[in-house]
Amino acid sequence: MNRLLLKFRSESSKAQLEETEFHSSLIGGFLRCCRGQHQPRGSHSGTFHWTNGVLGVSALLLKAKIHSLLPTEFPTDAPGICSDISDSASALDSSLAKKPKWILDMFGLDGADTPMCQRMFLRRNPEKKRPGPVWVFLNASFLNPVDISIWLDGRELSDVLGLEELLCQIGYESGPHIPSPMTAGAVFAPAQPRKKPQVLISFLDHYILEVSGYGVSATRDRLIEEECRQALRLALLVFDCVYVPAVSYVQSPLCKRLLDEHRSQARLGAIKLISDAPTWREFFDVRRGEYTRGSKERALYSSLEALSSVEEFPICATEMDTTRAIHREWLEGIQGSSFREQVLGSTGPALSDPERDAGILKCAAEDIGSRAFIARHLGESLTKQNRSVPESRLTRAICDLFFSHFRSHIGLDVFDTLAYVQAVRTRGSYRAYSYGEMIRTLRSEHPQVFHEMLQCHPDDLWNLRKDVASLGFGAGRNSSV
Repeated sequence: MNRLLLKFRSESSKAQLEETEFHSSLIGGFLRCCRGQHQPRGSHSGTFHWTNGVLGVSALLLKAKIHSLLPTEFPTDAPGICSDISDSASALDSSLAKKPKWILDMFGLDGADTPMCQRMFLRRNPEKKRPGPVWVFLNASFLNPVDISIWLDGRELSDVLGLEELLCQIGYESGPHIPSPMTAGAVFAPAQPRKKPQVLISFLDHYILEVSGYGVSATRDRLIEEECRQALRLALLVFDCVYVPAVSYVQSPLCKRLLDEHRSQARLGAIKLISDAPTWREFFDVRRGEYTRGSKERALYSSLEALSSVEEFPICATEMDTTRAIHREWLEGIQGSSFREQVLGSTGPALSDPERDAGILKCAAEDIGSRAFIARHLGESLTKQNRSVPESRLTRAICDLFFSHFRSHIGLDVFDTLAYVQAVRTRGSYRAYSYGEMIRTLRSEHPQVFHEMLQCHPDDLWNLRKDVASLGFGAGRNSSV
């Protein structure tokens, strides 16, 4: 958990920030930063001056704290600071771009030497690259305003009136809040209900990529990577939110690479990772326990670096353990002949006795126990019963169950049907969006938008969404139930 303490000191009718103390496991403890020129030797202290950039940080954090204390019936638009209202917003925006010493002293670097301020603050129209004002917001999914403590002259402020008075004392002019796409988390939920579909994408999953031939040749790998990148960008343009299983991000280097390229979209709430645990640390603990010592998966889920890399993404937790859910759906599926054929093959002696085959598949699943329900473990269990099934076939069947579970449990539509990556077969009633059909339509009817989608910086995708919506192109078409 991340925590921040701000200490202000008043002089006459004005106030200035005097000291900050930032606590985070990502920096290995805490950092103290004090106003002034001299840094105490051998301490955790850094220094800052009372500049417009520091004023911007102070105002933004005060507004976020005030917002967290408002009654729930108040509008929940995300508070931010705007360059049209105060020069401090432009100064903070510039500091987030250039990363001067004071902001690094105040918030530090993570284990990968990435400035923590990049995780903590979100920007709209950074460095004023487009017409209009600059807005800076607090990333509430990284630092919850509830965990910000504000002190003035040795006394903690915990009431809205006192905090608003302090906001005036530091010299910030309050302006109107605007609805923001940067909202992520319960505190900064959007004021308006979502209207566009939210979709589940399977094409970045490590096992789907494996059965699609990713890793077989450099040429095919390049084709798959480029198509997946294009499909992800299209999904971010036309859907309200894209959901990706957390295991896909952790275990698929391609998935991690593409989502990392679009982390700015995750900060806007357009990408969410699904897990079966409410926190990332608990998710890693559960997954680690599903693999044996010495396995590459156990080593991966024991990595603090892997844990820190995923913490910035919003988490969407299901209520049921994924392994148990797949195990249950497996036991239901093997009662049907079509699923048994999918697993064992459609010809040969394997299907000569349906009851026996169902019993073998049931015993194999039960033999897995609390281990991860994956093809490798299932294949080992089948081998004990003298039954050999290609691992790729088992993987294919398990992937269908895996994505069926997430789709039905969260109520998501499905976006796939790529040329080089196999599509999943999910159960139940849902809307399936075809990437192939949508990309062909966009390319033929709106070639300029298609070109911009491929070439633009990930930070600019959000603005391009408006152009796509104005053209009438989106998720309402090119779909099938």
